[in-house]
Amino acid sequence: MITRIASLSGARTMLQSIQNANSELFRAQEQVTTGRRINRVSDNPADAVSSLNQRATLRRLEQYTRNAEEATSWFDAGDAALADVSDRLAGVRATLVQANSAANDVTSRAALANQIRAQRESILLAANSERGGRPLFAGNVGGAVAYDANGVYQGDNGAVNLPITGGVTLQVNRTGPDIFGTNNPSDPTQGDLFQLLGALATAVETHATLSATLEELRVGLVHGRLSGTDKAAVMDAFKRGEVQLLVATTVIEVGVDVPNASLMVIEHAERMGLAQLHQLRGRVGRGSAESACVLLYQQPLSETARARLRIIFENTDGFAIAQEDLKLRGPGELLGARQSGTPMLRFADLIADVDLLEAARDRAESLLREHPEAAARHVDRWLGGKEELLRV
Repeated sequence: MITRIASLSGARTMLQSIQNANSELFRAQEQVTTGRRINRVSDNPADAVSSLNQRATLRRLEQYTRNAEEATSWFDAGDAALADVSDRLAGVRATLVQANSAANDVTSRAALANQIRAQRESILLAANSERGGRPLFAGNVGGAVAYDANGVYQGDNGAVNLPITGGVTLQVNRTGPDIFGTNNPSDPTQGDLFQLLGALATAVETHATLSATLEELRVGLVHGRLSGTDKAAVMDAFKRGEVQLLVATTVIEVGVDVPNASLMVIEHAERMGLAQLHQLRGRVGRGSAESACVLLYQQPLSETARARLRIIFENTDGFAIAQEDLKLRGPGELLGARQSGTPMLRFADLIADVDLLEAARDRAESLLREHPEAAARHVDRWLGGKEELLRV
């Protein structure tokens, strides 16, 4: 059949008809070949949109399932690592009980100190446990380890969150400081598990060394893992003079009153805060005997550590030491969680502007008492609903 085209308009119409016919033929062939009624949105827009939505929902559900499996894997790996840590700590407790036994000789106590160090290394390995090549306890840091060989944390405080269902997100990790405590070089009184284990090993080793060197003296040992009964027994023996030399961790910082104690030697004084050093120094000089406190430190000293040691050397008054500590560390935030560091005050200094701050406090009390509505507007303007932070 031959069709004659008489005009351009007619040609366009005929061409469109041919293209439509070809498209219908192609769809028919495609449906026969694939066995599917809808191969693209234009075949049936309404049904196609519904199908695409269902597929998207299915993909989300599949992803949620994978996330749930991954979360379970995180939890299983974390539980295994912490179970290992718990077993190791039980071993440390048993070792410390042996270290305090009078039946152990000097060599045995030195070996026990090495056992504690070995347990510390094993706990450090558990703290660096991985899942899929990623450290479990390093936050969002993708580095090789959560802790270095010295037990210093290498991660951050980031959370690993996985969506489990629509609107529900699960945090699957815990950071090293959450589990093992914090190690803050700017505040040495905050110690983590690795610092504690190192101090315990050093105490046991020092006890063994002094017992061998000073054979004519009876040397006692006190640490935080002793039971209250055992600690009291050692301290009573020290008070009565049955124990002439006492090796201790910072557990003796408070609550110890031994009038006949006249000499204290503090190792690694550069790692301690001023309040802690002042408390420890106060354990001697409580009787009539002339007393002394010797601070041992390791070089090189940081500027902050040097300043701390100078302050404790030059001052004996606790209030003066507290003032110097405030200058050195900073007061922290008035409306926040930081307990040290530079405050967020723009126009005043807590030390230099005491008179100004006291006047402002008196004026604030007067305003609250005489003009409560104006005070409420003032608080709302500057705090914006955060006044709860002021309540203690």
